[in-house]
Amino acid sequence: MSLHVRHGVQETTAPPDLDDVAVANLDKVKDRRRPSPYVEPFDRVFPDCEQLPCRARIEFQLRELDR
Repeated sequence: MSLHVRHGVQETTAPPDLDDVAVANLDKVKDRRRPSPYVEPFDRVFPDCEQLPCRARIEFQLRELDR
């Protein structure tokens, strides 16, 4: 709880309810990330064994080159 003094009158305010803060934040940011339109994979006409995976995990490693 915080204490505010305004024009000689003390006011106490309770901390904000975190549920209210979360709901207000979701309302504020919901338009920032619109779902992108579905795009048919370009390799759909090929056999499964010749298609690229829809998801992949890629790991990059940096290494020094001997020069």
